[in-house]
Amino acid sequence: VEIEIEHLLFGLVLLQLVIHLEHGDEHGLGKRGFRLGFRRGKRLLPAVVRIRFLRRVRFGDGGFARGSCRAGDAQHERKSQHSGQQHHDGKHHPGYTEIVSELLEKFEPTEAFFLSLSVEQKKDFVRLFGAFLKMNNLLSIFDQFTEDKRVIKVGQVQDFTSLYQEVREELQGNKTKGDSTNINDDLVFEMELVKQIQVSIEYILMLVKKYHDSNCTDKEIRVKISKAVKASPDLRDKIELIERFIERMTASTGDVFDEWDKYVAEQKEEELKAIIAQFNLNEEKTRAYLAQSESDGFISASGTALAEVLPPLNPFLPQRAEVKAKVFEALENLFNKYRSV
Repeated sequence: VEIEIEHLLFGLVLLQLVIHLEHGDEHGLGKRGFRLGFRRGKRLLPAVVRIRFLRRVRFGDGGFARGSCRAGDAQHERKSQHSGQQHHDGKHHPGYTEIVSELLEKFEPTEAFFLSLSVEQKKDFVRLFGAFLKMNNLLSIFDQFTEDKRVIKVGQVQDFTSLYQEVREELQGNKTKGDSTNINDDLVFEMELVKQIQVSIEYILMLVKKYHDSNCTDKEIRVKISKAVKASPDLRDKIELIERFIERMTASTGDVFDEWDKYVAEQKEEELKAIIAQFNLNEEKTRAYLAQSESDGFISASGTALAEVLPPLNPFLPQRAEVKAKVFEALENLFNKYRSV
């Protein structure tokens, strides 16, 4: 039996969408279910690109077939991506080891070093680290691509990832969101690839528990936590929240996970009350608006829900639009800060 393997993988992408579209509403996902399905499915696409050179896989004899191609071609492909090679276009395309070597030779993963760089040098870093992210993603589908083959240390990758995002925020003013962001025609930030190597809040809390178990004395764990949070796009806006939680911990603190849940609930309530008081918002409508946003998985300024939380204002006054924008910004920051924690 011969199966076009790229068709199989594209089928898996579509299956992810179908599952989330069919069951999204019953789990309260709605539009978020579609986006989640698309994102999960899209992560299979690098495998499609890498395996496409095999064209067909023949089950039964354990061999691969593409004309005269054999299973050894898979190993050749992995090696060529790792070390680089001359392609049919006559140009040399650097492999993983060359990219990493150039990255470590040109740049140091420290804030002090990056402060000395010009804008053009920072753009050069963005292109080079973007190439690293792509190559790392492609090679990750091979079992042979183990930690000892990665050349670069995990801590260095985290430091570079953190600086990559700081450069993005600097060049863009931290305004644009998305999986990949264009600053100009030749500069793209591969944020979806960054998200694939980020850590979760659960992982951070496990590190916090280790720190607590050391009687809150292990400084290396504190550094590790800080690096991991700064390197994770979904956690960067929670740095202050996490740091304050760690600071208030003592050796006598109870279960870390239970204490975190209590701490987050207290901080969220405190900040929400401050926003309501600052803008004189309708408390009931504001809480309902945020609850619906949490259920949807995103917060939106469109529709009547946001308008209903605003204080009584003449709709024809230009100040109303300004107030609405400020209120939305405050509520959006609150929503993002406490999402998925």
